[in-house]
Amino acid sequence: MLTAEVWIAPGQFSFPLNLPNEFFGIFPTGTIANEDMPWATEIDTKLLKLPSLFWGNYTYCEAAFYHRDSKSVLVTDAAVFVDRKPPDVIPFDSLVDLGAEDGFTISLLRAVDFRGGRTLPGAGATRADPKGCASVGWKRMALFSLFIAPDAKNILKPSSSFEGMAGKFVVSPIVYEIVFQFYRSKVGAWAEDVGRWRDARRVISAHFPICEGNNNVNPFNRGASPVARFVRAFDWAKSTDAAPVEYVDRDDLASLELVVGALRFIRAVPVPTK
Repeated sequence: MLTAEVWIAPGQFSFPLNLPNEFFGIFPTGTIANEDMPWATEIDTKLLKLPSLFWGNYTYCEAAFYHRDSKSVLVTDAAVFVDRKPPDVIPFDSLVDLGAEDGFTISLLRAVDFRGGRTLPGAGATRADPKGCASVGWKRMALFSLFIAPDAKNILKPSSSFEGMAGKFVVSPIVYEIVFQFYRSKVGAWAEDVGRWRDARRVISAHFPICEGNNNVNPFNRGASPVARFVRAFDWAKSTDAAPVEYVDRDDLASLELVVGALRFIRAVPVPTK
């Protein structure tokens, strides 16, 4: 792919030092805009560019694309589709180890007594049932990927928190906590714009599996198109203070909320709009 062009979203940055893209080996051809792109005859573009954070030095920007011929929507970090089954790319043995009660992660959690987890009950998965272990391992992996440090009780017994998200699009908790919750109207309007690509057959996020057709849907979402399900993940933006309903246990957000509290203390992020 030596002849490939690299186009970047506006406001790319590195933290804590805002170094140029070239420092990281990225030599952009240009910057993405909503109109007049060289691919405009094939691909539509919708940018979500939010006001600056971190004392005005950094800007969050998400680019969504719609490839007309394949009827595919492509997004980056705004929301991901949490499938009930793990992607094939994840090694089965890794899922088994994460799901087993004697695996490294659970053993470490109990050893350090993370949030009182030493004495809490586990999921009961054993290596004698590798498929069962792998299922628990995927649920734990999804929670770690989304919440970074979910609550100990939900790490040990992940089914309840996982079921709140399974078969649905979920707004990335770290993006919601640090960015989206402060700009609800702008985020909601962008999601509605993406929803106008009604004939899309699939939504492809940069993380987690593809949502295609009516595959892997739960009863709550049955019959909805992939792009309608994507938009539904942003229903919280219509409220002044509601969090995404997919976050069924607010305790999973505790670590991220500590980060936001620290950022708010140093005036790096605004206070949520009421």
